[in-house]
Amino acid sequence: MKETEEMFLKYHFARCSHGYLINLKYVQSVTGNNVTVAGEEIAISRSKKNEFMDQFARYIGGMQE
Repeated sequence: MKETEEMFLKYHFARCSHGYLINLKYVQSVTGNNVTVAGEEIAISRSKKNEFMDQFARYIGGMQE
């Protein structure tokens, strides 16, 4: 999974847990320890939360498409 994650970083994907890579373009909301993507809530693991939130903040701040 690590290799896949590294390949997709340039396409604005971020890892929110052991088994999920999220395309930040499609994040609808982040509430507590959950991220909503296409109407589905996905748990953000404690070990990945800081990194995921940093990547999401950089994505939003850059207004990237």
